[in-house]
Amino acid sequence: MPAEMSQPLFGGVLTVGSLFWEHTPIRTHWRQTYLKAPATSLEVSVPIRYGRLSPSRSSTHTMIFTHAVETPLGVAKAIPFQTPIGRWEDLWEQALALAAAEGIRKQQPTVITSWAAVGLLINPLALDRNSELVTSLLRSWGDMFLDSAYFHSEDYAWNGGEKSPIDRLGMLQIPWPEALADWDLILATPTRPNLAGAPSPYDISQSMIQAQYFEYFHQNYLHGLRTFQDAEIFAALAQAGIQLPTS
Repeated sequence: MPAEMSQPLFGGVLTVGSLFWEHTPIRTHWRQTYLKAPATSLEVSVPIRYGRLSPSRSSTHTMIFTHAVETPLGVAKAIPFQTPIGRWEDLWEQALALAAAEGIRKQQPTVITSWAAVGLLINPLALDRNSELVTSLLRSWGDMFLDSAYFHSEDYAWNGGEKSPIDRLGMLQIPWPEALADWDLILATPTRPNLAGAPSPYDISQSMIQAQYFEYFHQNYLHGLRTFQDAEIFAALAQAGIQLPTS
């Protein structure tokens, strides 16, 4: 493959949950090194909801991507890369940095683990801007996922009853966000759901109450990361006597 191909591609990371707001050393370093300032982030409508019990969050519910057509859209934050993508090595570096920030990459250079994978989404218009580079990136990205012994796209589908939000080639199966018409590509991290079915707002509130851990849900809301169930979750918490500030 040529070292670099004419017009570069512009993109960034689609963040849901604590990836946007948590200030651990590795995440702070990642944002400062690879992404533009948080103030440049854009709100985008995407299919997300609470759907995974996370041991690292006191066994409370964390956000997942979903491909279920009946799931109303939520709000995520898209943060642009500091530098454009001009070749495979540029995309690979960004993907590895995201994987490290997500806790996927511990030692080995990988974007895939047992519970999550970094996925790629290409703007359909990007083919018109630089078809040669886009085609090359798609080929290399897909080959990487096909060669992985850890990755099975069906594991990301909920209860086997819906399509996976990431396919066997590591491509995100969500609509291209309208707010990112000028972008060419997105990286994001689907996580595997580990519940038999979709949790209700009551279920989500109860997990927080039992653990006495509200930070993840609360910080998501305060930073503008939203799901269609948020109002009902706040109401269920209030019914239990817990009032979380909404601003």
